[in-house]
Amino acid sequence: MYITMNKSKSAFTLIELLVVVTIIGILAGLSVPVISVALEKAKRAQAGAMVGNLKVALSAYEADYGAWPTFLASDAGAPVSSYNSSSLYHLLIGYVNDQEAGNPRGTVYMQFNKRDLCSASGEPYGGSDMKEAGGFMDPWRNPYWVKVDSTYSNQITGLPSKTGGNETINASLAIWSVGPQPNSPVSESDGGSDRKKYVTSWW
Repeated sequence: MYITMNKSKSAFTLIELLVVVTIIGILAGLSVPVISVALEKAKRAQAGAMVGNLKVALSAYEADYGAWPTFLASDAGAPVSSYNSSSLYHLLIGYVNDQEAGNPRGTVYMQFNKRDLCSASGEPYGGSDMKEAGGFMDPWRNPYWVKVDSTYSNQITGLPSKTGGNETINASLAIWSVGPQPNSPVSESDGGSDRKKYVTSWW
């Protein structure tokens, strides 16, 4: 006696596959802006942490040596860029061979991740010896800017204002990044057009 079993075959139809693909595409399209916003917030948080760390590190240097380094204080009218100031970088990592850095004790005030380092022109640093980097950069490959109160008047002038133009603050040290700009990375002569995107130590 033979029993015949009917095997039903189940499979997706072309229409069902197209519906699934369409749904996946819609969900992916909705998630991209959310991911982009989250990544931008993470970069701003990273830049804010770096600004805070730089402020603490440079304040510690001033407390140790009783003065700001010469290359920061020599020109009160111009901020120093983290791009092409290897002395700023060398000071922070305690590299004593850089006389201009002014850190003969070799005190390490900060440590850097290699992804934050750059050449003097702002390109990502590709070397193996971290001491040879030209400086450091923010997450958008823009420089950090540092300005000190070299006269000890507790005032720093000529700082970028949120509304445009310049402002004066009561502080001994100011640090900022122009943040994400339409043409990031910006050139050193370009201050960045959107002030609301700046990450600063005083706002």
